[in-house]
Amino acid sequence: MALLEAIITDEVANQKTSGTLFRSNCVATFLMTAYSKLIGKPYLERIVGTVVKELAKDIDARGFEIDKLRLQPGEDLGKNTANLRKLLHNFMDVILNSSHFCPKPFREICRTLSETVQAKFPESKWIAIGGFIFLRYICPAVVTPDGHKIVDIEISTKLRRVLVLCSKVIQSIVNERPLKEDYMAPLSNMLTEYLSPLQYFLNNLAKPVGANFPSNVPPLHITHKDYQEALQFLKKELGAWLGKIQKVLLPDDDGQKDAVDTQRVTTVIGKKSQDMLKLLSKIKLALTLPLDWIQITEMKRAAMKINCMAAVHGVIWCGLKDGNLLLWDPGKSERKIKAHMKGIMALLYCGEYIWTASEDTTISIYKPHTLTVLRRLAVHRSIVNALGLVKTKRGEKFVISGCTGGIVKFWNCNYFIMEGFEAETTMDLKEPVSSIAFTEPAPGKQYLWIGTYGVIVLIDFAKREVLRHIKISAGIVSSMVAVSSKKIWVCSHKIKIVSYDGSKYVDVAELESKHEGRINCLAMSIRPNGSKHIWSGSFDKKITIWDATTCAFVREVIGHVDDVTSLVASDTTMFSSSRDETIAKWEYIVPIQRRAPTRGNGFLSQHHMAKRPLARTTN
Repeated sequence: MALLEAIITDEVANQKTSGTLFRSNCVATFLMTAYSKLIGKPYLERIVGTVVKELAKDIDARGFEIDKLRLQPGEDLGKNTANLRKLLHNFMDVILNSSHFCPKPFREICRTLSETVQAKFPESKWIAIGGFIFLRYICPAVVTPDGHKIVDIEISTKLRRVLVLCSKVIQSIVNERPLKEDYMAPLSNMLTEYLSPLQYFLNNLAKPVGANFPSNVPPLHITHKDYQEALQFLKKELGAWLGKIQKVLLPDDDGQKDAVDTQRVTTVIGKKSQDMLKLLSKIKLALTLPLDWIQITEMKRAAMKINCMAAVHGVIWCGLKDGNLLLWDPGKSERKIKAHMKGIMALLYCGEYIWTASEDTTISIYKPHTLTVLRRLAVHRSIVNALGLVKTKRGEKFVISGCTGGIVKFWNCNYFIMEGFEAETTMDLKEPVSSIAFTEPAPGKQYLWIGTYGVIVLIDFAKREVLRHIKISAGIVSSMVAVSSKKIWVCSHKIKIVSYDGSKYVDVAELESKHEGRINCLAMSIRPNGSKHIWSGSFDKKITIWDATTCAFVREVIGHVDDVTSLVASDTTMFSSSRDETIAKWEYIVPIQRRAPTRGNGFLSQHHMAKRPLARTTN
């Protein structure tokens, strides 16, 4: 969007009259048209595809031709005109009532067009917006819905003719110009009929949209390779442009050059060069992503729903619904082992060993390198739903387990290899335990956070006593992540940030929702520059990314076709699993930063712009 906004602004600024705005061969028109085709297919299917499909069902039963020279025997011109008028009403009504589900990027383009054109050519604002939405996008799709792949039916010659007639009328309405063909005169009153509704529609599209407005855009899988190819294309095109300038400025074969013409051309080219360099700087700014690129670099099919994951030295341990463990070393190997009788609900790597918790009410402790089972603990009476790690500043290490029956057990990791290993402490919260986190804001202040149904139970870890209940939401607290010693991120139907430093007050802040439905999981990743991101996965198949420090929304990514069930980070890499039985490996791809060329070795000097003489001189 930043690139399009920069080029639209540049196009308007460089035009002297409104009549030359957004000509068919200009860069802005080309990019807007290409971008609309790239992301706008679902929108076209809804506003054009549905009408075309209905029309195709009875195209042979009704007549729509209004040119007397093309009428078939038995057709009535009056009935055909009425049929065509009714069809046009269907098209226009569907289109003009679609602003609420028009793709968000389209509305942002319309807003940019409105603001830039209004400032310089106020009388042409609606024409500019209408030209983008209708002439470059909707009308071509009306004529060739099969070419735009928004219908899966064969377009007959008769149907194509009807669509062409509809497109002509729609274009005339948008251009506010009379229909050219005499035989279309009976439809000319539609131009005034739809004048006000059209302006209302375009005005709605040009209004700023809030952050909660749905994007309605399918995911664009753009790779780092695509980025590099785009830059190479720009460089090639600029090189060709400079080559043409050379031919103008260099002497002829006989060594002669008109000095006056050369001076004039030099002045013009100098100005155009500055304009080009300014535009390229905007393009470079738009293409250089400050947030790094985040993309899927590898996908793994597990052939079973994945409930939970843990990262152990680059190997991803996956707890499956059937009780098996899937061990995936990305790009290398995989292994599956039988771990429990029922589904694995939680995994925890505590530095030396990995703990697994299951629906069969048991906990197992594995040695990761040998896959040896060191302990099987049958100590809970209901599904063990959550595991959490406590590492105090004094060096103590505990594993906390919680079950749906509300029982929480404290396991001292220093003693689990001893015979008769038992939980050091057991607490009954009388609420199903769903997630666990730990913070230590200061020496002597250690807090265990237990997520239950709509509430977090805050426990003084040292004293093993409940301090307070913190109301979060009406849903289950499905995941928690401690981002600092005083702050945790919590998710249920929404994401909330809970801050507590051991004083009297607890601060709860709610982030603006970016998901539709319950949020299943949270995880924290480290960016290549050392800063931190929080990732959230939801029932809506989306993953949203947030800045862990500022709590600002960063971006949204989609890599699965079903619910996102779990997230786990391994250094700067994030892994997501889904109900669609896949695991996605997400990586930060940092664009290559090239060193600026030194004087005399830059791109322009390669074409000898400063070194070649404009004309030969003789003494």
